[in-house]
Amino acid sequence: MIFAMSGSRATTLVFHSGALGDFVLTWPLALALQKAYPDTTVTYVTHTSKGQLAARFLDTGYADADSGGWHTLYGETSDLSADSLRLLTSAESCFYFAGKNEDQFCNNLRLLVPGVPVSVLSAVPESTFIGHITAYYAHQLFHSTIKPFYIAALKQIVENGLPVMRGSSSRVLLHPGAGASRKCWPLESYLQLAIQLREVGHETTMLLGEAELERYPQRVMDAVRETVTVKTPRTYVDLAEELLDAKLLITNDNGPGHLAAVLGGTVLSLFGPSNATLWRPIGPGAHLIESEMLGALPPARVMTRVLELTS
Repeated sequence: MIFAMSGSRATTLVFHSGALGDFVLTWPLALALQKAYPDTTVTYVTHTSKGQLAARFLDTGYADADSGGWHTLYGETSDLSADSLRLLTSAESCFYFAGKNEDQFCNNLRLLVPGVPVSVLSAVPESTFIGHITAYYAHQLFHSTIKPFYIAALKQIVENGLPVMRGSSSRVLLHPGAGASRKCWPLESYLQLAIQLREVGHETTMLLGEAELERYPQRVMDAVRETVTVKTPRTYVDLAEELLDAKLLITNDNGPGHLAAVLGGTVLSLFGPSNATLWRPIGPGAHLIESEMLGALPPARVMTRVLELTS
């Protein structure tokens, strides 16, 4: 499935197969490519829900990475559909995240479109690198003509977020999920915080994704729903609409935190084992609480910070 393609315009393809938070941190590159090559359509090859999200907020195109044979580029023999091959051969350049420069995927790209530059941006920094992952991407673009556009786009997001319309709701959102359980503040602590928020008059909603719904048994979900209003966005675009209509998001090191921050929202991210210097959300309203032992982080400490951010 290809979305928002414009006739026979040339394309810049951006390949990304990682999680939501990693995906959002590639957006400065998409903005930079749009500025550097205004006559070229920037198209993500990614999972549909992420592609729809980028189309909504960046006006990019997308191709569904789960169809059209894109997965075959990871094997020794590629077998793209006619539509996928047509899109690939329209590319003037390709950017590939999280791969290695000479792995099978890139080799297949170069065989199919010889002469088209394929730039690889590793999301695994060298051990000597100290800084944010977006700065590491800038480091890898050292010899590229788009680096100044990238720096400008990154600065825009860090200082202002994306230029989007935000709602006027005073809701506080809680999202207790993350890609790994070790990154999660305990659900019981979130529920205690929800009670404290209600006691001081904050309308509070807990957002749960498919992973959380599968992880929590029914008795736990019953307790959650007895304590706080629950919403379960079906897509990343639905999630974004919830984030846009909120005063504050309290969450872990996860994709919703990155998305809310890039959209210019106020976010309080609870970081435990993650490297906050490398992986913190970026945006004008991004805030952190760091605790080596998330299980020992008291709700009262989080509540104090929340009152500061909502006063």
